[in-house]
Amino acid sequence: MLVWALILLGVSLRSFKADVYPVDNNDDGLFYTWAGISFWENPMQPITHSIFEADNPSLIWRSQFMDFIPIERFGIKMVRPWLDHPPLGAALIGLPAKLLGYHGFGPIPQLIVRFPALVASIFTLWLTYVLGKNLFGESVGRLSLLFLATVPYYVVAHRQSFLENILTPLFLGSLILLRKNKIILAAILAFFCGWIKIPGFAVPLMMALWLWRKQQVKSAVIMLATGIVSILSYLAYGLLAGKEAFLFIL
Repeated sequence: MLVWALILLGVSLRSFKADVYPVDNNDDGLFYTWAGISFWENPMQPITHSIFEADNPSLIWRSQFMDFIPIERFGIKMVRPWLDHPPLGAALIGLPAKLLGYHGFGPIPQLIVRFPALVASIFTLWLTYVLGKNLFGESVGRLSLLFLATVPYYVVAHRQSFLENILTPLFLGSLILLRKNKIILAAILAFFCGWIKIPGFAVPLMMALWLWRKQQVKSAVIMLATGIVSILSYLAYGLLAGKEAFLFIL
C-alpha cells in the first residue's frame, strides 16, 4: 500500500497543471507528435521539423518568423522523410493525437502531447522501485521511489514528451528481466530501446558484455544477436525510407 501510495503521489504531482508547466522547451514534444502522426499515416515517410538545415536532402519547406528581430527569431524546417531519430519513440508519442483525430503541422493541446510521457512516468516510478528493491532491498527501493516521485526536477521533466522519457521504462524493464534471468523477454525489450533513441542500441550490447563476464555464454550470444539484429533492422529501415537522407543524418 505504501509503494502504490508513493506512485499515486508521483503521478498526481506530474499531472497537476501538466498542460501548463513547464512553459518553455515544449517544441520537441510537438514535433515528435507530428512525426508520430505522419508515421502512422505512412511509416516510410514521417514528416516534421528537423534541427538539420544545411545541405539536408530531405528538406521540403522552410519558414522563418520575424527573422529581422533576432530575439523573436523562430524557424521551422520541415523534412520528409524525417530520420533525425529512430521512429518508434515518435510513433508512441503521436499515437494519442492520431487516435483522437488530430493532424500534423497544426496546434495540438499540450496535455495530449504530454500524455504519453505521463503514462511512461507511471512505469518509470514502479520499475525504479522494483529495480532498487531487487538490487539493494525494500528500504532502498522505497527511498528511490520517494526520491523520484517528489523531487521537482523529475516531476517537471517527466511531463515532457521527450524520447528519453519513453526509453527509460523499456530500459528499466529489460534490466529487471535480465536480473530475473528471463533472457528472451529482456532481449525483446532491449531490441526496441534503440528504435526509440540511438543510444538505446547500446542496451543489448551492454547486457551481452555483462552476461559474458558472468560466464553465461548462451545468454550473452542471444543478447549480442539481439543487438546486431536491432541495429541492422534500423539501418534497413533508414535506407529504404530514404538512403540519401539517412546517410546524411548518420
